[in-house]
Amino acid sequence: MTSRATSQEINQQDIDVMVVGAAGKMGRLACQALTDDIKVRTVISVLRSECLQSMLVEHQPHILLELTDIDSVFLNTRIACEYGIPVVVGSSGLTADQLQALDALSRKKQIQILVVPNFSIAAVMMVKAARMSAEWLADCEIIEYHHAEKKDAPSATSLYTADAIYQAGQKSEGKCVASTAGYIHKSCVPIHSVRTPGFVAKQDVIFSQSGERLTLSLSQITREAFMPGVKLAVHRIRRLHAGLQCGLEAVLDLSSSKLQVSGVPS
Repeated sequence: MTSRATSQEINQQDIDVMVVGAAGKMGRLACQALTDDIKVRTVISVLRSECLQSMLVEHQPHILLELTDIDSVFLNTRIACEYGIPVVVGSSGLTADQLQALDALSRKKQIQILVVPNFSIAAVMMVKAARMSAEWLADCEIIEYHHAEKKDAPSATSLYTADAIYQAGQKSEGKCVASTAGYIHKSCVPIHSVRTPGFVAKQDVIFSQSGERLTLSLSQITREAFMPGVKLAVHRIRRLHAGLQCGLEAVLDLSSSKLQVSGVPS
């Protein structure tokens, strides 16, 4: 399969977006948001029962938006990459080895992969605030809450936040960690995961030192919170250099350097 147009030509026309996982809660909202976007020409929905390779050959989209789950995300992203299609990944669960493999493949194919742990613009602000706070407050724990159907734990957002804290130089060595922590990041930040009805997504990042405590709290009440970020990622992914990048801030033109995620070279 050959590319339909050069990157410069694509930037000058409306785009066709293929959404994998279109029947899911995020997928349905993303399809509607992109359909309503005047800069998107066509939205192609792909269901689990459909063959991704066949759909790619038939429709030749400019961008693929991956919104399935931990069981499918790696294979679907690799297939799209093999076909030379830039991919926005909204599914969580990719391992460090899988991220490295996708980075190498996308560099070889000279296409972009953008892995977005959280499409919320507010989540980007939380991670930036956590990174800044970690430079001054040594003790930190993360509690993340999600709906009961979420398969993976800890969440991609919590791991991404812990990576930011680690890169700020925070490492709570010698910290006494409660048995309730399901995961200990290499920064020694414990991550507690809650899966229960009544949540879409929520995360608390708790910093403390003697005599004071700072809590950064982010709540997504509905999935509509993710749609501005979805559209930004889809429209701006082709501005990035070839290879894999992580985080919505890669397309937000923030002044600070982009965060490097564990397992992915800068």
